[in-house]
Amino acid sequence: QKSTIQQSKHPVRSLTMNTTKPKHKLTVKAIPIIFLLLASIYITLDTLHTPNNGRHLTSTSHTFHLPTNPPDDDTIIPLPLRLPPDQIRYAAFGTSQTWGAGYGTGSLAERKTYVYPWLLSPNATNFAIRAGGPNYPATCTSTMMGGEEEAVYDVVVFEFFMRAQDGLATLARRVRERFPDALLVFLLNWNPKMIHRCLDGEECTETQNMFDYVEERGLDLHNGGVHDEMVHALFRGGEGEEDNETFRFVQFADKDKLKVVFDVAKDVGGYVAPMPSPENPRDWLNYAHMFATDIHHFSPDGHREIHDRVQ
Repeated sequence: QKSTIQQSKHPVRSLTMNTTKPKHKLTVKAIPIIFLLLASIYITLDTLHTPNNGRHLTSTSHTFHLPTNPPDDDTIIPLPLRLPPDQIRYAAFGTSQTWGAGYGTGSLAERKTYVYPWLLSPNATNFAIRAGGPNYPATCTSTMMGGEEEAVYDVVVFEFFMRAQDGLATLARRVRERFPDALLVFLLNWNPKMIHRCLDGEECTETQNMFDYVEERGLDLHNGGVHDEMVHALFRGGEGEEDNETFRFVQFADKDKLKVVFDVAKDVGGYVAPMPSPENPRDWLNYAHMFATDIHHFSPDGHREIHDRVQ
């Protein structure tokens, strides 16, 4: 399933090789055309808020929607018109996921070979802080990013979905003020820890985390179990009680958390880039290769997916 980058309603600037546009004078004849255009825009925006037009993630009884761009959205620049990758200056703020934890030795030299900011560009600046939220970089944005002549960035990525309420709005506004022409991209990432088993079936008012569910069946999800075929069998279904289990996304479907990120993106003219996800949460095993053995961080495949999503 392919995710679509969602543009906020706030005007946003895009990277192109030539952004100069011709000027046009307003004439009386143009007024009806403008009226029709505004009406069309209103209908399009109204449609984007209807459930059937959004990319949605479902469990048996729980659904939430992530709006998608209209197919003719001209703010998504076609690849042939973009600057060459080695000319685009990337920066990324985030948690231990963006830092590159969970895989390999953790050395800088090794992380530069698979972590998504450096996949986007070997010259990218990675401002990620392990176990950190957006509050610290929001406080020290100028110091971290340097003076006006020290650094200029074309694309800035933010990976703070789970901690967005802890200062993401302030950080994004300060980055926007510092780089008014940059593209700002906000990641929505999930991991299997966000999937819970429903204890009361369709109602799903009480849930059990995946670790306890797997442990009760004599298996271990902590130490590499994310790639264990026996663990996968619990969720694949077939004969037995497991086939009747209902699972749901918890944090990834949290409307309050999603609203924070979408509101911030709208405020600064950014894009929200949701991670591909299963229609039914029990099918997370089809994405298992994207996660490190600790089930929280990303494998090289997972970082490659983020690279593809941003690029």
